[in-house]
Amino acid sequence: MPTEPRPMPQPPRYETPEQRADRNLVELLQELRVAQTGVQILFAFLLGVAFTSRFPQLSAFQRGIYAATLLLTVITAAVGGSPREVDTGLYAYAASVSVAECRAS
Repeated sequence: MPTEPRPMPQPPRYETPEQRADRNLVELLQELRVAQTGVQILFAFLLGVAFTSRFPQLSAFQRGIYAATLLLTVITAAVGGSPREVDTGLYAYAASVSVAECRAS
């Protein structure tokens, strides 16, 4: 009976809590970038649906569902992009404070 090979033991990670927090933030931002790409593709598809020849044949209920889905996609794109924008803004603020401190010295 064949046995499964044991996984190689991983060496312990030697990182400070700040390094771990930085790594987790980078990973989280990367996941948000991937999710935001999917939301943008969905948004483009939904915008294209309105220009098809069958769109005028939709009932009022179906158009309401379409409008709600489109609105939720816009909100998701805005909320999904905000952490990246906040991170960029905080980085720019920290850089400007650092430059100001260097000039004051």
